[in-house]
Amino acid sequence: MVVRSRREFLKASLQVGGGLAVFGLAACGDDEPAATTSPPTTAAATTAAPTTMGKEPVTITILTADQSAVQFFTDIGPDFAAMHPNYDITFDIPAEQPAEVRQRVLDQLAAGEKIADSTDLDSEDTWNSALAAGLHESGLYDFTDAAQPWVDQIAGGMREGKFKGRYYGIPGLLSAVTYYYRADLFEQAGISADFASWDDFIEGGKKLKAATGANIMIIEDSTSRHFNYMMPHAGGNVFDEEGAVNLDADENLEALETLVRMVREDIAFTTSEFYGAGTFEAYRDDTIGGAYMPNWYGDLLLPPNLPEHQGKFKMAPPPKFEAGYTSARGGAPIYPVLAGPHQELVFDFLAFGFLSVENNVKRFEDFATPPMNLAAYDDPALAEAVHPYLEQPVAPVYTAMIENFATVNTHPLLIRALDHLTTNTVPPVLAGDKEPAAALKEAADAIRAMAGE
Repeated sequence: MVVRSRREFLKASLQVGGGLAVFGLAACGDDEPAATTSPPTTAAATTAAPTTMGKEPVTITILTADQSAVQFFTDIGPDFAAMHPNYDITFDIPAEQPAEVRQRVLDQLAAGEKIADSTDLDSEDTWNSALAAGLHESGLYDFTDAAQPWVDQIAGGMREGKFKGRYYGIPGLLSAVTYYYRADLFEQAGISADFASWDDFIEGGKKLKAATGANIMIIEDSTSRHFNYMMPHAGGNVFDEEGAVNLDADENLEALETLVRMVREDIAFTTSEFYGAGTFEAYRDDTIGGAYMPNWYGDLLLPPNLPEHQGKFKMAPPPKFEAGYTSARGGAPIYPVLAGPHQELVFDFLAFGFLSVENNVKRFEDFATPPMNLAAYDDPALAEAVHPYLEQPVAPVYTAMIENFATVNTHPLLIRALDHLTTNTVPPVLAGDKEPAAALKEAADAIRAMAGE
């Protein structure tokens, strides 16, 4: 499988495989894993509360190509309807939608036609396109007041859905950047994955390479992928919370220099075909011993491509940068609420699904989706769950990663900024053709020019 970008990969995988929900979880001690969680894609996803005289009829329409979301919304619909007895609620959430449905929702909204109450927008793509088109001012519901009770309960505080101090979207996944590693190779090298800092990580990488020949990290050298993940983790961002260009900040420089050190120390496997067959062959021949990637990588990519490594891969919290963040969100779907007469009810439905403790636990049990609600990790169902591919209890890892969780600051120019980093900045730095500080200053100035700063 070769996919050229994370955005293309996620669009394709969500359309056909149900997002991150491809693997069940087994309780500790069970011989068999839970039933596979890939939802059916042919069942009609329309449910309604029983019609009663005097109730106001309402239809909530959500268009998404993520089949696991279709199934999840359909499952929780009756409970939500029962909580709102003054409404006769029908849920119109059709299955088998193409990935392009998200852009169609935005295009129609820009043309003055609302065809859905919500859709899932990519935090690094269509979400920023919506902001760039000014739809937050003309077509989206500003639910800042309604969001306040939830903000402190959610890892990252829902910041990807926030723009200019106002909330317009709800993150649909935790998508926490983690460290996947080959436990058998680490044992052979006599090292642990409990790295306190990136300095420790690099020293561990030298020992791993000397003992096994394996690289402790894989880095895509033709894009800015790993720098994008490391920026918020290091305490930086392309844009600060007020929207000003922040790319040449010290925190971002620390992230880029960390990647450069790994390349120059020869402890990273670099490739221009991150999702290509050659990458997975390098895993098979023990050339790659670890990956710093969002948790969807361990759910969607490793199991189907490396089934022979089941139980060999484990996950651990990534090393900390100077800022002390324990992890960061590595891209996620953002669900806005389109403005309309029942926008508050639509927000309540999305919050019930994505933010409540009970449904964070349900998504973990049914779809192996790690919770965003911090309190959900206190539920015994999570503590007892074992990831069937990693053969490891994963709740303790997620609990450690969300302790001080960083996120990406939304901005209408984020897509163009990331494209600039891929085209002009990160690959030449990794190749040794540009120095990190100078390259970031050059890129920051270019993006400031785009922004009119």
